[in-house]
Amino acid sequence: MEVDFFAYDGWSEGFEKALEILKPDYLIGSAHFVAANGTLYNSHDLKNAGKEEQNMLLYKYYQNVRAAAKSKMFDFLAHLDLMKKVGLGSDERWAEVELHTVQTIAENKVNVEINTSGFKLGFDEPYPSIRILNLLAQYHVPVIISDDAHNKERIADGFDKAEEIAHKVGIKDFYQPFEEQKAPFSFQSIQNQMAK
Repeated sequence: MEVDFFAYDGWSEGFEKALEILKPDYLIGSAHFVAANGTLYNSHDLKNAGKEEQNMLLYKYYQNVRAAAKSKMFDFLAHLDLMKKVGLGSDERWAEVELHTVQTIAENKVNVEINTSGFKLGFDEPYPSIRILNLLAQYHVPVIISDDAHNKERIADGFDKAEEIAHKVGIKDFYQPFEEQKAPFSFQSIQNQMAK
């Protein structure tokens, strides 16, 4: 189950009550929204904001990601640099913020997703960027490759390419949420089943 993390008072208590009922196999933490000045912005809204406001909201976005890591509620965090889909955050000025974010993730022993949907959007890299992947390797943050499939045709899409990039930047730690399953888990077997 993928869940947006919110930092407002009372959210975590409500979320924990929901988990008692839902009992998910694992939790993916994400941040698609940024709250600022009494407004909740969707990541798509940021492309329409002025430059100064974009920078403020992007900084708050990374604060949310760090807060999600510190919460220790999630098995892994999704698409760390989601804002690049609207053209934000890839310039060098964000390298220090990314470093601080990866350090926080490493300190709190949270896993991170390599999301292959970046390839579908026309990037030459997944989420997160090569720059962030290098940091994840440096800080030995375990990763999981995920397709973020919104339809069955995209299950396991781009896995080979993402794995190749991960190995190229020196990532050696891969998070295996299904290790304890009795039968071996295979994305190919799921694709085969869905094709029938």
